[in-house]
Amino acid sequence: MTMRRLAQELDTGPASLHVHVRNTAEPHAAVLDELLGRARLSGTSRDETAR
Repeated sequence: MTMRRLAQELDTGPASLHVHVRNTAEPHAAVLDELLGRARLSGTSRDETAR
């Protein structure tokens, strides 16, 4: 993923995107955090969440 490609997908310009994120590592980390959070939640039983 490049900042240009991400900006294109979000229908904005790369300069506008840079106001919100410094580099490609930030959106990569955000996506990874979201996916890992979902994986942990879906793999957790009710007994484990009650602790």
